[in-house]
Amino acid sequence: MDPALEAKLAPLLAEAAQQVLQQNQAQAAQQQAMQQAQDPMLQLQQREVAIKEADQQRKAQKDMTDAQLKAAQIATENKRIDSQAKNEMLRTAAEMRDSREKLVMKEVLDVMKPSKKGQ
Repeated sequence: MDPALEAKLAPLLAEAAQQVLQQNQAQAAQQQAMQQAQDPMLQLQQREVAIKEADQQRKAQKDMTDAQLKAAQIATENKRIDSQAKNEMLRTAAEMRDSREKLVMKEVLDVMKPSKKGQ
């Protein structure tokens, strides 16, 4: 073979060989993956992993729901405490008003009573 032709063909042949090697490797990997996918032990392991992932997701969702519920309970309790404090302030204000009114009425009655000194 002519050396000039051989020099031109060599890189092309190397590239073609590389492509064939890559195709063979891809086919081998695909075939191995298919065999593993049919392996009962591998299928069982995959199902176990899927079950564990689902359980972790369920637990995370439950934790989030529990946290939201706790926050709602705290908010409700805070509203109850605020309402109770407001009612207590209103009750105290009403008692003070009643006491003041009684005191004013007593003073008015005392002023209206005839004095025993002057009689």
